[in-house]
Amino acid sequence: MIQTVKKCFVLLPVLFLPVLFLIGCAPAMNSAEMMPKTKLYDQLGESKFTGALVVRKADVQKGLGGATGNVTPEAYKEALISSVRQAGLYAKNGKEKYAVDAYLKQLDQPIFGFNFTVKATADYTITNLKNDKIVYQQTLTLPCTVLFAEEFVADIRLRRATGCAIGENITHFLKTISE
Repeated sequence: MIQTVKKCFVLLPVLFLPVLFLIGCAPAMNSAEMMPKTKLYDQLGESKFTGALVVRKADVQKGLGGATGNVTPEAYKEALISSVRQAGLYAKNGKEKYAVDAYLKQLDQPIFGFNFTVKATADYTITNLKNDKIVYQQTLTLPCTVLFAEEFVADIRLRRATGCAIGENITHFLKTISE
């Protein structure tokens, strides 16, 4: 009996070693995972930014997203540009009057739990390109929760909550500037 227990303790690390190598190997998040809900675009009204915005810069604090997949500046910028376009705010044919700069600076992610709520914090600045004056500056922090019943696998649940929180952040930004 003691020999069997000893063998189990010897084999246990060998069996779980491959699992340890898989932790933290998730691919980077793509822009589609960070997009706002499509219902948003029907709710937006006309504003001075309609057809006048260009996304100049979208940066991300290094390492955001962690083991569920890093958020890259390229994917964040792509999500922001796509969202601004779908909202009808993106400038066409060189008619840009305002530049958007965004900085995704924080993701508050849970370590464990059944329902995962992630909060995304981003700084948004809109600058008038004619006079280089800031016309909008806001730091937004918005949550999103993915329930255990919606997704059983914890890593996927956390990844979905992270993408959703970033999408909610972009959604609130678009709503704010479309009022």
